[in-house]
Amino acid sequence: MSSRDSGGVGPAQDPSALDERPFAPLGRPERDTGRRTALSRLRGRMQVMRRYGVPFFCEFVGDRETNATVFLTRRGKRLVGKYFVDTPRARAEVAAERESWAAFSTRPWRMPLVRIDERRILAPRIHDENRLDVRARAMSHDERVGLGSWAVDVLLEIYLSGHLHGDFQPHNLWFLDGRPVVTDWATFARRTPGISFFESADVTGYDPAYERRFDPAFDPADPWSFYCALGVTLDESVARARQELRDAPDGHHDTARKLAALEGQPT
Repeated sequence: MSSRDSGGVGPAQDPSALDERPFAPLGRPERDTGRRTALSRLRGRMQVMRRYGVPFFCEFVGDRETNATVFLTRRGKRLVGKYFVDTPRARAEVAAERESWAAFSTRPWRMPLVRIDERRILAPRIHDENRLDVRARAMSHDERVGLGSWAVDVLLEIYLSGHLHGDFQPHNLWFLDGRPVVTDWATFARRTPGISFFESADVTGYDPAYERRFDPAFDPADPWSFYCALGVTLDESVARARQELRDAPDGHHDTARKLAALEGQPT
């Protein structure tokens, strides 16, 4: 499948309309606005602690079926923590996070972790304004295409390693110390070998080995994708990435393999 088959035809939506596009939900501490008694609040906090194992002194941000997200401070460092319940699905998500960390912890584009174990992940806390889709609203279209090119390059590294991310979208990408980094690896998985980059799940949303649908990076139908959130298409991002790879110095990391993948050569 080519980039055109994946919805990359033509220009993205009018970049001037970015300000009117919805953000994916931002992580914000939940506030108790009701008139609960101190005892009822304490009981509620104890229930959260028992279910997820979160520390008592933290800011509760929200919960999902598998985990709770909290803000906390450790040794003067502001952190975000994910605390997982003990279920098969939750254990699978933690295992995916740990496998991604083992594979890419040395890459500058991988969000660094403070700690990861069987039920907990701690990472640096980054302010909302540094999430990629939020920050991109102050960027030119050319700068956003540059981010699309960066995304294609990272996706190529993941693809060439034999994996898929599964949720590689702007709301899971942040700026840390001036560089973009990738978070939320709960859907990280082995991909089917022998398929082209443009047939892979991070481009199409599908992999032959899995029944579920993944969230592709440039999906025109997804309001949180690069296409909609940044006004950047897969075609123009691939074109920029291809040119940057061709201009890269000799010996640049996996340049030849990446260019071959962009020509549709399966791996």
